[in-house]
Amino acid sequence: MTNVEPILALLAKNRAEFIAVANEFPAGKWRESPGNGAWSAGEIVAHTMQVEDSIVAASRKTLKKPPYPVPFLKRFHIPLALASTRARKLKSPIPINLDRIPEQSGYVAAITASRKGTLDFIEENRGQDLKPWTWPHPAFGPLNIYEWLRLIAYHELRHAKQIREVAEIFHR
Repeated sequence: MTNVEPILALLAKNRAEFIAVANEFPAGKWRESPGNGAWSAGEIVAHTMQVEDSIVAASRKTLKKPPYPVPFLKRFHIPLALASTRARKLKSPIPINLDRIPEQSGYVAAITASRKGTLDFIEENRGQDLKPWTWPHPAFGPLNIYEWLRLIAYHELRHAKQIREVAEIFHR
């Protein structure tokens, strides 16, 4: 069984960073794209919620099936913290649901509601070892549920950096 406290701490730490960055975003520009097909801050927030919700939904679905063994060498992957870097831009396989874009004044409530689903999932499964249940990530390979939960935090940090980049464009 894995101690989930470090995962909870990472989720909280990176959420605080995300909120600090988003709170500094220029008023009136929340839904405005900086150009070249780049997402607006509101779209970035919607994307992070959609990814978090999809990871929790996939975790729930995966737990309903028996775990399957991952070959030894496939258990190794690059560090998940690299998901927080912006060195390599990636195209999301999940299209943005425009209905999920919160207003700037209400984004904290929206991301808090999304995070509640994650925290509820963690609490519901606190006494169970979730390591045997895995499914593949397109860049990292097979990840167990604990790794997917950590990935939520790193993904959110990645997009905090993206929001900062968009804000800098508007401040020029």
